[in-house]
Amino acid sequence: MKGNKTIIVTGGHGYIGNFLVKTLLKSNFKVVCVDQKKGNILNKKAIYYKSSIKNFFKDRNIDNIFSIIHLAAESRNSVSLKKPNSVTKKNINDTLTILESIRNSKKKPSLFFSSTKQIEIDKKNNFLSPYSISKKTCEDLIKFYSYKFKIKSCILRFSDVYSYTNNPKKKALSSIIFKLKINKNITIVDKKHYFNFVHIDTICTGIVKLLKKNLALYQEVNFYQKQKVYITKLVRMLKKITNSKSQIIFKKNQHKKSLVQKSTNSYNIAKTIYGKTNIIHNLNKIIKDFN
Repeated sequence: MKGNKTIIVTGGHGYIGNFLVKTLLKSNFKVVCVDQKKGNILNKKAIYYKSSIKNFFKDRNIDNIFSIIHLAAESRNSVSLKKPNSVTKKNINDTLTILESIRNSKKKPSLFFSSTKQIEIDKKNNFLSPYSISKKTCEDLIKFYSYKFKIKSCILRFSDVYSYTNNPKKKALSSIIFKLKINKNITIVDKKHYFNFVHIDTICTGIVKLLKKNLALYQEVNFYQKQKVYITKLVRMLKKITNSKSQIIFKKNQHKKSLVQKSTNSYNIAKTIYGKTNIIHNLNKIIKDFN
């Protein structure tokens, strides 16, 4: 790769953003971070702007930018149910701002958009939240701009992301590992509940590989396991890896409907750039982070 190419990362103070910026710097990219929230500057070689996406890209010349990685987003499913107007407007308008900035530049940088497996639908194909709808709308806008205005773009769909910074009380998989390591019993209520997860390193190294490739005009990359694993099997696998003495306790699901949701994403349509990973490999990596 000739010269140090410059990458703009929106949401650079976020969970994935911090890890990604560090990986990009190690890979000899110059990094400009844009985040409306104030955060700790963990990667001092990067340039940070505390700014909204609208203000940052207004009249900004981005001809010297190699690529934009758009990680910033407003809220998740639960919050978007309470504040649907602010969440959908923010996510869609920010994405449009970036697309218009690229469209109006002479040397169009590529765009990587952080989507999510949370573009989820129920069994009747109804979206589950305004957040899901906003992400799907952004994907559709990017696809339109890509083909209409010849903008190279890549949709990045993440499953549940894990690393050594995860709070065991906030993440289900981390909570299970934490309990197993102290030999605390695991209670399973919904046997149909399944997990699909990926380690943060897999995402960051995968994005770097994509940056170094000649992108197609539009493509989608799904960062998750090729197969889902149901909770009972997962706990048994983790018990074996951790040599835990915990017992598995089953309780009846009091809900009439299963808590399992399905995703609009297909396991078959993604071109997995980041290499083959399997469940055991990812579990061992996540457990190692706890030691």
